[in-house]
Amino acid sequence: MAHTGLMPINPLTWTSKYGGVVATAFDLAAADGINERGLAGSELWLSESNSGAQRDAKQPGLALSPWLTFFLDNFAAVTRPLPACASIRSRCDRSPPRPREECRSRCTW
Repeated sequence: MAHTGLMPINPLTWTSKYGGVVATAFDLAAADGINERGLAGSELWLSESNSGAQRDAKQPGLALSPWLTFFLDNFAAVTRPLPACASIRSRCDRSPPRPREECRSRCTW
């Protein structure tokens, strides 16, 4: 299944590699999910948040609403998505995350 990062300029695009199921919040974003390989994730957000930084439109953009779907669609194990953080984020507050840390806790998109 083809997907897009839902950004108006240079959205990330991908095709699902793994099947999965997600629960949505407010019929807007995937909040919890698991894929066929057993990778599971949850997403939390604060609507009022503002990182204060503009996104680098040269890098493919990924909105918050399809964030969890992107990782569940593309990765089979928790260590595999970590390098993807470096290639698709617009700004990261610290160094790339270690396997036991959540990628989202360190990256702003």
